[in-house]
Amino acid sequence: MKTAWILAAFILLLAGQAVCQQARTDSLMQDVQNTISVGRMLTECGIFMWPLIATLFFGLVISLYQLGVLLLEIRRSQSLYVMSFGESRLSDLEKELQKKSGLSEMGQLIQLMISKFRRGEDLEGLYHSEVSHAVNVRKDRFGTYRTWTMFFSDAAGALGLLGTVLGMYITFTGGTLSNQKILNGMSLALATTIVGLVNSLILTLVLTSLSHLFDRQIEKSYEKGEEMRDVMKTYVDPSRMTEREVAA
Repeated sequence: MKTAWILAAFILLLAGQAVCQQARTDSLMQDVQNTISVGRMLTECGIFMWPLIATLFFGLVISLYQLGVLLLEIRRSQSLYVMSFGESRLSDLEKELQKKSGLSEMGQLIQLMISKFRRGEDLEGLYHSEVSHAVNVRKDRFGTYRTWTMFFSDAAGALGLLGTVLGMYITFTGGTLSNQKILNGMSLALATTIVGLVNSLILTLVLTSLSHLFDRQIEKSYEKGEEMRDVMKTYVDPSRMTEREVAA
């Protein structure tokens, strides 16, 4: 009987501790929710508020534009992605390129390769150089976007660090400390640090995602370009192209 009472008391003690712990956790979460407010935090950034907003805004704007470019390329090139050049006649491929596929970067590359083939230009190294050139042009354009996004991301982090230093300077300058002075300086330091880091993380995440999507497109462009080059090399004599198509 005594053992049962001891066990019951122990269980009640554990339950009481759990209730108290949960109450403290709920109180802490409520304090955090009351403290962390986007509008309040931006306001506490002081003179750094608008520069920090601008870095995130312009970084997201150019990222959305680049996302639109990549998605439009995927949509226009979709039929070329699934088409087997080796099993298709050039006349059918040219008809496909007259549609929206011809407006894509890949479509323009295939059109250029076909036009050079019809003129009977060198088949050995020409097509490979055309594929490399087209891919490098796209890489240069995406590199410009990457440079600007990295600039805005680094600028957000730098503004956060500058705000931290300025906040500490405000706190300790003058040789005297007061509660209001400490609160103003530390709130500026912490708010600018948090906002700057969040902005930098958001832009870095967006850049990484778009870079992955772009790299997949480049790999597909290389793959389809080399496939088209191999098909072109099977046509030894361009003047016999029509006969080959009919035979196919």
